[in-house]
Amino acid sequence: MVLYNAGPSLTLQERMFGQHDEILDCAFVGPNEGHLAIAPNESEIRILNVQTQSCEVVPGHRDTVLCLDRDISGEWLASGSKDHEARIWKLNFTDDQKPELSCFAILKGHTGSVSAIAMPRKTVGNRPPFVITGSDDRTVKCWDMSTGTTTTPFTPRSMYTQKAHDKDINSIDISSDDKLFATASQDRTVKIFSIEDGQTIGVLKGHRRGVFSAKFSATERVLVSGSGDSTVKLWSLTDFACLKVLRIAIILTNRRSKDIPMPFTR
Repeated sequence: MVLYNAGPSLTLQERMFGQHDEILDCAFVGPNEGHLAIAPNESEIRILNVQTQSCEVVPGHRDTVLCLDRDISGEWLASGSKDHEARIWKLNFTDDQKPELSCFAILKGHTGSVSAIAMPRKTVGNRPPFVITGSDDRTVKCWDMSTGTTTTPFTPRSMYTQKAHDKDINSIDISSDDKLFATASQDRTVKIFSIEDGQTIGVLKGHRRGVFSAKFSATERVLVSGSGDSTVKLWSLTDFACLKVLRIAIILTNRRSKDIPMPFTR
C-alpha cells in the first residue's frame, strides 16, 4: 500500500508493507485519521496504525470482506462481505492509540455478496441513522439503525429494498446532504436514488464497460464516475447530462503500463 499527500502534487508520502493479500478496499478511521482499515481478501478486517504500522485483526465475518466505509467522525466503520451480511463496528481508541472494535449491528437480508456499502456524510446523534448496502443480488437496501437495539450486536430492519441494476453493484456513494445515493454497476450505468424512499431519480448512461466507482462532489451538484472503458465522466445532477469526459490512454512499455491522463473532452 502507498500513501500520497492530498495536495495538488500528490507526492508519495509512505509505502506500507505487511503480510497482506490483495487489498480489496480501505478507509481511514480514528482520531485525525491516524489508522487505516483494510480488507485484505479474507474474512478479517485489519486496522493499521499509519505511523507505527502496528496491526490489529478484527474477526467477525464468515467469508471475504469486500467493501468498507466510515462515517464522518471516523468512529464508525461499515463492512460488507461474501457471507451476504454487512456489519457496523464501533471504534474506540485508548490513550496509546490502540484500536478496539466492537460489532454494533449485523445487517441480514441480502441473497448475494454485499459488494458495496455507504454510511451517512453528516453527523446526526450518537450513531449513524441509516446505512445503504448494495449486493450481487442486484438490489440496494436502506437500513434503519434506530430499530432493534435491545441486544448488541442487533439486527436492524430494512426500510426498503429496491431492484437497482441488471448486473453486479460495484460501489455506492452518498451525497454530502444525505439526500441522495448513487450506485455504480457492471451494467455500465450509474443510478441516482432518493434516500428517503429509495426511488430512482436519474440514470447516467454513456460508459461502454462496467462502472467501478461513482462519487458526489461535496460542494457542487455534479457526480464523477470511473469505468473499465478507460474514461472518467463528469455528470450534472440537474439534468443528468454528461458534462466532461477524461480519457485515460494506456501505454505499454517493457511489460509495464503507464496511465497517461488525456485532456477533458466534451
